[in-house]
Amino acid sequence: MIQTVLFIFGSWGVAGGLVTDQLVYAVIFPALGTLTTGQILGVDRYLESHPIVERNSKLRYLLG
Repeated sequence: MIQTVLFIFGSWGVAGGLVTDQLVYAVIFPALGTLTTGQILGVDRYLESHPIVERNSKLRYLLG
Protein backbone atom coordinates (compact mmCIF):
# COMPACT_ATOMS: atom_id res chain seq x y z
CA MET A 1 0.00 0.00 0.00
CA ILE A 2 2.80 2.43 0.83
CA GLN A 3 4.34 1.84 -2.60
CA THR A 4 1.09 2.88 -4.25
CA VAL A 5 0.89 6.07 -2.20
CA LEU A 6 4.53 6.90 -2.95
CA PHE A 7 3.91 6.27 -6.64
CA ILE A 8 0.95 8.65 -6.60
CA PHE A 9 2.98 11.36 -4.87
CA GLY A 10 5.93 10.77 -7.20
CA SER A 11 3.85 11.32 -10.31
CA TRP A 12 1.90 14.22 -8.85
CA GLY A 13 2.16 17.28 -11.05
CA VAL A 14 1.06 20.60 -9.63
CA ALA A 15 0.78 22.34 -13.01
CA GLY A 16 -3.02 22.08 -12.91
CA GLY A 17 -3.26 23.28 -9.33
CA LEU A 18 -2.38 21.94 -5.94
CA VAL A 19 -5.50 19.84 -5.41
CA THR A 20 -5.73 17.37 -8.28
CA ASP A 21 -7.24 13.94 -8.67
CA GLN A 22 -3.92 12.36 -7.68
CA LEU A 23 -3.96 14.12 -4.34
CA VAL A 24 -7.50 12.94 -3.73
CA TYR A 25 -6.47 9.36 -4.59
CA ALA A 26 -3.46 9.62 -2.28
CA VAL A 27 -5.72 10.64 0.60
CA ILE A 28 -8.68 8.33 -0.03
CA PHE A 29 -6.77 5.13 -0.81
CA PRO A 30 -5.04 4.83 2.59
CA ALA A 31 -8.18 6.01 4.35
CA LEU A 32 -10.21 3.20 2.82
CA GLY A 33 -7.50 0.72 3.68
CA THR A 34 -7.30 1.68 7.33
CA LEU A 35 -10.87 2.50 8.23
CA THR A 36 -13.60 0.00 8.91
CA THR A 37 -14.38 -0.79 5.28
CA GLY A 38 -13.97 -4.48 6.06
CA GLN A 39 -16.84 -4.32 8.51
CA ILE A 40 -19.08 -2.64 5.97
CA LEU A 41 -18.16 -4.39 2.72
CA GLY A 42 -16.12 -7.38 3.84
CA VAL A 43 -16.42 -10.45 6.00
CA ASP A 44 -15.14 -8.83 9.20
CA ARG A 45 -18.63 -8.45 10.59
CA TYR A 46 -19.28 -12.16 10.10
CA LEU A 47 -15.93 -13.19 11.55
CA GLU A 48 -16.26 -10.99 14.64
CA SER A 49 -19.57 -12.60 15.53
CA HIS A 50 -18.27 -16.15 15.07
CA PRO A 51 -18.12 -18.17 18.34
CA ILE A 52 -14.44 -19.08 17.90
CA VAL A 53 -13.48 -15.42 17.67
CA GLU A 54 -15.68 -14.50 20.63
CA ARG A 55 -13.90 -17.08 22.82
CA ASN A 56 -10.35 -16.24 21.72
CA SER A 57 -9.13 -12.85 22.97
CA LYS A 58 -6.16 -12.77 20.56
CA LEU A 59 -8.46 -13.13 17.55
CA ARG A 60 -10.76 -10.43 18.93
CA TYR A 61 -7.77 -8.13 19.28
CA LEU A 62 -6.59 -8.93 15.75
CA LEU A 63 -9.96 -8.20 14.19
CA GLY A 64 -10.57 -5.08 16.25
